[in-house]
Amino acid sequence: MLNLLRLLQKALNILFMLRMKDGIGRGHVTTRKAHASICRDCIEAHRRFLRKHPGATEQQRRRLLSFNENEGLECCLWPHLYWRNDMMETYVRLSDVRRLRREENRDVAEVVGRRPARGRKRTFLEMHDEDASEENVQAGRTSVKFSFMRKALGPIIGYSTNFELLSFVYDLLLWSKLGATKNVAKGLPLRLALQTESDSPLYWQTRHQALLDMQRQCGFPVLFKTMAPWEWSFPYHTWVLDEMQKADLGRMGLAGPETLHTAHVFAQLEMGLYTGHNAQVKTDAAAERKHPGWSDHILADPTDGQRKLPTQGYHGSGRVHCHSLNFGCHFARARLADQMMATVPACDQPALRGYMLGRPHGRDDSGWPVELEESRWDEELGRVRLQHTGADKAAGHRAFFKETLEITKCHQDVLHCDRRANSMKYCATYNAKFSDSFAQDWLCDDISGNAVARKVLFEYHPCEPEMWLYIGGRLAPPCQYSGTMVSLRVPLPTPGAEKNKLVELYEKSQWRGDDMTFLEWLRKSNADGKIARWVQLRHKRLVTLQQTKQSLPDFARTCSVNGEKLIAADVLAMSNDKICSTLRLRQPCPPPTSSCNAKIETLLAMLRANLYLVEQCVHGGLRLPTAADERAALRRGGLLDDEDEGEDADAKMQWNPEQARLQRKVNQAVDRSLAHRAEEDDDERAEEKRQESWKHSTVIAGIGPPGTGKTTAVDVCVRRTLRRGGRVLYALPTGQQAARVRGRFLTCDVDTCSGAFGLWQSSQDALHLLDLLSTYDLVVVDEVSQLSKHDFNRILKLWDAASRMPALVFIGDFHQLPGVEPTNAKDSARWPHVFKVDLWQMWRCQDPALMAKLRLLRLNQPTEQQLRDICRWHKAWSQKNEPAAYDVLRLHRDHPDTVLQRSLMSVQVLFSDRGKKSLGTVDTDWESNVDNYLLDGKLKSGCPPRPQPLALFAGLKLHLTRNLDKPGDFVNGMAAVVQSFHRPSGCLRVLTQTGKHLAVYPVTEFVEDCGTVTAYPIRAGYACTIHKLQGAELPHVTVWLDVKHMRAAGYVAISRVRTDDAYLLASLLTPEHFTPAV
Repeated sequence: MLNLLRLLQKALNILFMLRMKDGIGRGHVTTRKAHASICRDCIEAHRRFLRKHPGATEQQRRRLLSFNENEGLECCLWPHLYWRNDMMETYVRLSDVRRLRREENRDVAEVVGRRPARGRKRTFLEMHDEDASEENVQAGRTSVKFSFMRKALGPIIGYSTNFELLSFVYDLLLWSKLGATKNVAKGLPLRLALQTESDSPLYWQTRHQALLDMQRQCGFPVLFKTMAPWEWSFPYHTWVLDEMQKADLGRMGLAGPETLHTAHVFAQLEMGLYTGHNAQVKTDAAAERKHPGWSDHILADPTDGQRKLPTQGYHGSGRVHCHSLNFGCHFARARLADQMMATVPACDQPALRGYMLGRPHGRDDSGWPVELEESRWDEELGRVRLQHTGADKAAGHRAFFKETLEITKCHQDVLHCDRRANSMKYCATYNAKFSDSFAQDWLCDDISGNAVARKVLFEYHPCEPEMWLYIGGRLAPPCQYSGTMVSLRVPLPTPGAEKNKLVELYEKSQWRGDDMTFLEWLRKSNADGKIARWVQLRHKRLVTLQQTKQSLPDFARTCSVNGEKLIAADVLAMSNDKICSTLRLRQPCPPPTSSCNAKIETLLAMLRANLYLVEQCVHGGLRLPTAADERAALRRGGLLDDEDEGEDADAKMQWNPEQARLQRKVNQAVDRSLAHRAEEDDDERAEEKRQESWKHSTVIAGIGPPGTGKTTAVDVCVRRTLRRGGRVLYALPTGQQAARVRGRFLTCDVDTCSGAFGLWQSSQDALHLLDLLSTYDLVVVDEVSQLSKHDFNRILKLWDAASRMPALVFIGDFHQLPGVEPTNAKDSARWPHVFKVDLWQMWRCQDPALMAKLRLLRLNQPTEQQLRDICRWHKAWSQKNEPAAYDVLRLHRDHPDTVLQRSLMSVQVLFSDRGKKSLGTVDTDWESNVDNYLLDGKLKSGCPPRPQPLALFAGLKLHLTRNLDKPGDFVNGMAAVVQSFHRPSGCLRVLTQTGKHLAVYPVTEFVEDCGTVTAYPIRAGYACTIHKLQGAELPHVTVWLDVKHMRAAGYVAISRVRTDDAYLLASLLTPEHFTPAV
C-alpha cells in the first residue's frame, strides 16, 4: 500500500553529482540550460538551501506537502520523462482555465505569464471536475488525470512503470482536490462536496440508491456473478505484453496497464458476451440504424433483453474484480442449464477441468443445493437447477459459465438469486468497504483545506491498482449500468422557497397522465421535461414492426421501464418528520380535487380549534374544571347517574344461579389466559398452556331477555380482569353504545364490532389482524343478535389464531333487534359448540303489568284489543304524525328525563322558548337533515347536501357523529355537553360522557355526485334511534314508531324502562308496528 510520497532536499549539490558521472551529466546539464528555465530555478533554490543549512539533517531537508504543487518538479525528478514545460502535470494543473478564473477573482494580475481566459461562470461541479473530456481540453479546460493517462497509455515506456511518479501524481490530485474543494465550497459540508469521488462513501451510496431503483423497475436480480483475475493465466492484450517485454517486467509487475486492461475486459464481458448491451446506436437523416456488438451472447433472449449492473471493486489484496447483478425476465430462454456448470467437468475436457479445479473455492459452502440429476430449468420454481454432487458442495466448488472460464482462465462464482435471504441481502446491501472515519474524522469541516488534505494523505493508504483506477476513472468507471443514472435530491416543499424546477415541469407536463408518479415521470423524461429519447426509440421501433398503434404520449404513459434510466433518489429516513413531504415521489400527483381540498380545510379547522383551546389553557383564559365540576356538568346534562359505584359494589350484589354460572365460566377462562401470560418467558410452559387452552377453551354466550342482568354480570368480570392487570376488548354494534360503555370502563379498549375486528375489510385485506386477540385476556361482544353468520365466523377465526387463549364472551338476545344481514350467529356451524347460559329472571322490570306486556311482545304481534291495552294511558300525542311544540313542552315538563325522537324541537322548548342566551348558530351534521333525501331514502344528487342549523346553548346535550379521534373519545355516538363556543376560531368546547374536554371543529367533506359540504359533526342529543338505545336502561322513554314491520323495535323500546308508567307511545299505531323478531 502507498505511504505518502515526501520530497527531501539532496544533501549534495546536484550539479556536482551530475559531473561525477562520465559525460552524461555534462551533456544533460547543457540540454537543460538551453530548454528549461524552470529546472534552473529549482537548482538555484537548492543551492540557496545548502548555503543556509550546511550539513542539514533529514528533518530539515524534508519539504512541506505544498511543495508538490511547485511547477517544474517533474523536470527535476524525472527529466527523461518530462523535457518540456507543457508536459508537466504541475504545469497542466496551474494552466487550467478554471483555476485561472479563480485566481482572477482574487485580483491576481498575472498567473504563470498568461492572460486569464474569460468565459461564462462555471458551476460548482464544473469547477471541481478533474475529469475532463477531450472537447473540454480543447476548449481551455485541462485535466491532470487526462494528461497523465495520455502519457501512461502512450508509446513512451516509463510512465506506467515508475511507482514514484504514480504516487506523485496521485498525491497531487488528491491534495488539489481536497484543498480546492474545501476553500471554494464554503458553507457546504465537505462530504457532500466530494460525493462525486469514487473513494467517498456518498459516491457508493448514490450507486446503491440507483441499484434499489433498478430493483423497483425490474424486480429482484436473477444472477449474481463474481469474477476475479488470476494474473498468471489471465489473457493480456498484445500492447500489455509488449510493454512488459520492453520494460523487462513480468506479470504483476506492470500495475497500471494490467489493472486497466483487466477492468476493461471484465466490463466488456458483461456489456458484450454476457448481455449483448454494448450495441451502438447511430442515426442519420434517412433512418436509424442499429449495429449490434454481439449477436450470440450468453444470456441471449430472442424476445426480451436483459438488464444488468456490473460493478468493479477492490478488496484487501488490491486486485481488480467484478461483481455484477443481472435483472430481467424470460431467463428460461437463455439456456442457463447448458451455459453453466456447478460440478467438476469430465476428463475429456482437460483444459476446462484444470481451470475449474485450479481456481479458488469456497471455504465452507458452494452456495448451491445438492442436485444429482442433470442440469435443467425448473419451470415451477422459475430457477436453474445445476448438477451439484455432495462432494462438490463439500469442496466448495462454485458455479461458473463454461465459455467465459475458458476465455478468462480466472475465478468465477455465479449464484441464482431465487429470493433467498442471504443472497438477496448481499446483493441489496453490497457497498464499498470504506470506514466511517472518512466522513467523520478525515473530512472535518472545522479545519483548513491544507489540514484536511494532509490528514487524508497521511491516513489513507490505497493499493497501487486502486490509484490507477482512481486516475483512470473515466476509462474504467468503478460502477456501470446498462442505462443511464441520474442522482436526485428529493425536493421538499419549503415555505417561502421557490418551487423546484423538476416539480414545476412535472406539474406542467402535458403528456403524463394523472396516475403517473413523480418517480416514473423522471425515468421517462429528459432534462427539459419532454419524453426521453429511449422512449422515443422504443416507440419508433414498435411502430416500424407494427406492434403498436399508440401515439407517442399514450405510449410514454403506459410503457414499462426496465432500467433504461435509473433515479438515485436520496430520500429521508422514516424517522424524519418530513418523510410525508416525499410521498410525491411514489404517489401520483393529480390536479387538486374537491376531495383533496376538503381534507385540507378539515385539517386547518382542526388546527385552529385546538390551537385556541391550548392558548386559552396556557394564558389562563380558560379554567379547566375540577373533577367535581365535571361530574356536576355531566349530571346536569343527564349523562351521569346520581349513584356512584363503590369499589365493593360488586361484592354487595346478589346473583341468581344463572348469573353466577356465567361469571364462573368467564372467570375460569380469564384466569387461564392470565396464567399463560405469566408463563410467556418459559417457552415450554407457555406451549403447554396454549395446548391446554386449545383443547379446553370454548366460546361463552349469555342469552336472555332484556333486563335479566347479562351485561351487569359480565361487567363484574370485566372489572375483575382489569384489577388483575388483564386487557379487555369490549365490542358493540354502534358507536353510541360503545360511548356508553367507554364511560364505564376508561381503561378498557372499547370499539364497534366493525372497527374492533376489521369487519369492514375483506377477509384477504384483514390478514394483518390475525394476531389481534392474542394481546387480550377477555373479549366481550354485546348484542350478538346483530352479528351476521359471516361476521360471527370471522371473530371465531381471530380467536382461533390467538390459540383460543382469551376468554371470548357473547351476550345478547335473538328476540331483540336483528342485524341488517338475513343471517345471524345461530346459522353458523360453530354455534352449537358455544357454551350457552340462559338467563330468565327479570331484574330491571319489577312491574307485573309491564312484564306481561313484554312477554306478549317478545314472541307475538298484538291484536287490536291487546294494542289498545298497551297504549291506554300511554299516549304522547295522537291523530297526527309529528308532534307540535306544545306536545314536546308537555313531555319535558311531565317527564324531564324522557328520550324523544325530535331533538331540535326539544332544544327549542328547553332553551330558546325559555329565553336562555344563545352562544351562536352552527351548521351541523347534514345526514340529520331529512330535506337531503328523497322519499325512497336515497340522497338527492346534483347539489351539495344542506347541513342542519342548530342553536348552541351552554348545557346543551349533543351527540358526536364522526370518528375523528378514537383515543381521544371523539367517536360517533359519544354524548357530550356544550361548554363554550368561540366563533373566530370555530372551536366548540364540549365535555364528553367520559369526562374529556374536546374541541369540536367543522368538517369539510366531498359527497360523490353532490358536492362539498361543511358542517360540525354533531347533532342534538335529546333523541336517538332505537338501535342506538339497545342495551341501555332509561328512566323514561317516549317511543315514536314511524315505520311498520320493523322487527322487535317496539319490544326493545318499551323494555328500556323499569315500570309501566315510564313509557309513552306517539302517533297512530297499528299491530304491524310491533312485529316480533322471530
